[in-house]
Amino acid sequence: MLRVCLASAVVILVVLTIPRTTSVVTAATGKPITSGPAVQVTLKEQLEKGLRARRPIEFAFVAEVVQAVEDGKLPIRLVNSAYDWALKQPRYPFQYFEFAITKLAKKQGVVLHFTP
Repeated sequence: MLRVCLASAVVILVVLTIPRTTSVVTAATGKPITSGPAVQVTLKEQLEKGLRARRPIEFAFVAEVVQAVEDGKLPIRLVNSAYDWALKQPRYPFQYFEFAITKLAKKQGVVLHFTP
């Protein structure tokens, strides 16, 4: 029993002392992937990719929301709030976002059109 415990302790100690590398190597080139400059994502890209928009009507709705933000009709914090909430839902984030942003925009006096 004591031998097993000592052997386990030695293995754990060896594993903990092995230096860890932080770079990721690509299979194709064998070179490490380095992170370049930070990429700024537009609101349109964030909504389309994050909410997994697929249908043309969904892309049109995202464009309408983005236009409302750019025109100053909808605050960006409101859109981000609806976006964050939709991503926390178990499935179909776009549908949750559409529901939330439509209701929140209506309170702001902005009517968003989504006709499936």
